[in-house]
Amino acid sequence: MPQIKDLMQIQIGTNDSDWGTVVTLTSKLMGISDVEITPEYNAGLLEEIRNSVHPGYVLVKNHVQASAKLSGAVLYEDFPYWLDAAFGTVAATLDSEYTRTYLASQDWTSDPPKIFTFGYGANSSDGYIGMPGATLNGLTVKGAWGDPLTFEAEFLGKEAASSDGALAVLSD
Repeated sequence: MPQIKDLMQIQIGTNDSDWGTVVTLTSKLMGISDVEITPEYNAGLLEEIRNSVHPGYVLVKNHVQASAKLSGAVLYEDFPYWLDAAFGTVAATLDSEYTRTYLASQDWTSDPPKIFTFGYGANSSDGYIGMPGATLNGLTVKGAWGDPLTFEAEFLGKEAASSDGALAVLSD
């Protein structure tokens, strides 16, 4: 059955453990206009002498990874995820939950960049794809007079598969 874009959703879980660990999805992202999660596989045949004209029988998986591109509106509630991925986790100040002070670090020892698990689909059994180990690779913020701020974010991840987690029941 074809996917209806309006019924799709993107959820995110923050990963404070090992890179690539599938974590529970805890937040439904709002203001997202486009999502693209792409599995990337590289494999090759080992050439061998085996009394056959076939070039090989043993397949070697060289690497497995994934990439994701998300774009949408900059929202106060969700944009700190992308800033945490760029600069490390920072708690909101006492005077406002929307005020944070980010400091760029050269060694990331105090506040390493946040890593995520993404979940995308209409539900967990129909067209779901998960991507653990999502690490920010690029972030662009754009704005024009009279228009909302928008962003484009690119991530690299461990893999992209339907077996990587499940969508949670989350409210808007």
